[in-house]
Amino acid sequence: MQWLQAALGVTADGIIGPKTRAALAIADQGVLYSKVLGQRLRHLGRLITHDPKQSAFAAGWMNRMAEFVEGTV
Repeated sequence: MQWLQAALGVTADGIIGPKTRAALAIADQGVLYSKVLGQRLRHLGRLITHDPKQSAFAAGWMNRMAEFVEGTV
């Protein structure tokens, strides 16, 4: 849940409390979706940077991310 909280701009403590719920209620869902996808892409990039052997999975990860971007998931 910390990725969601970071995208919402609240303290990323992993606890979905009143502040997180309030931020989620007023968030533009399209913008939030884009922020979460961006965070996921950065995470995948860090995985590959820190362990180049993970690049074997990059094509599959990118195909999955493309499905989210295209709205087919």
